[in-house]
Formats: sequence, structure tokens, C-alpha cells
Amino acid sequence: MPGECRKPRILYAEDDRLIAGAIADVLADFGFTVCCAADGIEAVKAAEAFSFDVLLTDLEMPRMNGLELVAALRADTPSLPVVVLTGNPPDGGASAFAGLGSGPFVLLSKPARLDDIEAALAQVMEGGILSA
Repeated sequence: MPGECRKPRILYAEDDRLIAGAIADVLADFGFTVCCAADGIEAVKAAEAFSFDVLLTDLEMPRMNGLELVAALRADTPSLPVVVLTGNPPDGGASAFAGLGSGPFVLLSKPARLDDIEAALAQVMEGGILSA
């Protein structure tokens, strides 16, 4: 339908189910469609099955960590917008992700305020939908 607005789709990789559920619920309230994955491998499988507008990921996860996930997804889609939300930022901060694609990137430290997460997502999506 012409003029119909589509909600931005977020692939959210987070191994802590309580954190993932709480943040996903709030992001849905902000107007996003959120698909949660418990680790990087689940996130890669989800990205193979569906298209997403942005990746939101933790760094420390079992099986495939966030750095490996960003590398894997940006190998196919170098311009994929990424927000990393982690309790343990890598040495060098955002520079640890240099060379992993050309898309916009924001690194946030946990705990982060929900409006900071929303603002980071909007920033990497270049003015995408904000609050509903």
C-alpha cells in the first residue's frame, strides 16, 4: 500500500534472556519490530532467514561473540547499521570494530538508559523512527 510505514526491524543478540526480553519489549513500544537471538549463531541464522535494518548486540555471548557476529553479518552486508551494547567494551573501544564493514556503528556500555539505546538505534539508522 503506497505511503504505508514499515516498522524498522532490529536483530537483537543477547544471551541474558531477562535483559533481552525487557529491552525488546521497550523497543517494541518505541515502534520497532524486534527479533531476539540468544547468541551469535542464532543471530546469523535469523539474518539468513529474514532481513533486518539494524543489529543490536551484546559482545560476550556463548558460541559466537558479538565481534564475530558483526564480522559475519557485515561480510555479506558491509553497510549494516550496528549498535553494540556491552558491559565489557573491548580494548580500544569502537576501533576494535575497524575494518568490519562500512556501516554506521555505535558502542554503548551497560547499563545504558533506554532512551540512549533508542537514540543510538535512530542514529545508526540515520533518522529512522523514534518514539511512537
